[in-house]
Parts: sequence; C-alpha cells; structure tokens
Amino acid sequence: MGVQEAELAMAALESSTAKFDSGMYGFYRTKIREYISFKKAMYGEQPILLDVTGGRIELPEQLSERIECWMTNHPSYSPYMKRFAECYLLSLLSDGPGARLYLPLAESVLEGCRFYLETGFFYLEDGYPVSGH
Repeated sequence: MGVQEAELAMAALESSTAKFDSGMYGFYRTKIREYISFKKAMYGEQPILLDVTGGRIELPEQLSERIECWMTNHPSYSPYMKRFAECYLLSLLSDGPGARLYLPLAESVLEGCRFYLETGFFYLEDGYPVSGH
C-alpha cells in the first residue's frame, strides 16, 4: 500500500457519480456490516471510524485538499463521509493489518451509499439504521 493506492482510491471517490438508491439498501447494509465485523475483529471497541495508523502517518496535503474539494462538491454529505475518506486513505498509506479495513465502506460509497453516525450506529442517508458499534 502507499501513496499511489491512496491517490487511485481518491480518484475513484471523486469520479463516482452513483446516487443514493434505496433499492441498494441490502448491498449498503451488507458492506457496512462487513466493515463493522472486520473492525471489531481487528480493533475491538475502538471508535467506529478510526485511524488505523494510530496517528503515525499524516495524509499528504494534496490528498487532504482533494477530500475538502470532494466534500465541497457534495454539500449534502455528512461530516462522517469526510472522516471515512480520511480514514480510508490513511489505511491505504499504512502497511499494517488495517490497510484493507475500509474497502467494504469504500465499495458501498462508490455505489451511492451515503451514511452518518449517531450514538455509535450507522444510518443511511435516508435515516434507516444499519448497525452499531
């Protein structure tokens, strides 16, 4: 993993034109639950969107700027979408076991999933609860 992978992942997020589709709820839910299972197995009860590098790696400025632009271009996204993007790219910069942790969430986002977190639970854009902790 490394900068090239993180740049490619950011390019995929930037170029995705998929809209939220309630007909994809089952897919979104499956991917979020897959992420939660991986996270619990690897990191226990750590925060639901965590920096797998433990702060050892910082996002290159160009990637941080691209995330800001991505969020500006999608004003309806919750702040958790930004946190997801940051954690996802940091995980790709990592060469540790968490390097692939965020792939299920990324797959759902690329297919139009938009989520937010409230009291440790994932909710889809339309308010449907998915799973917690």
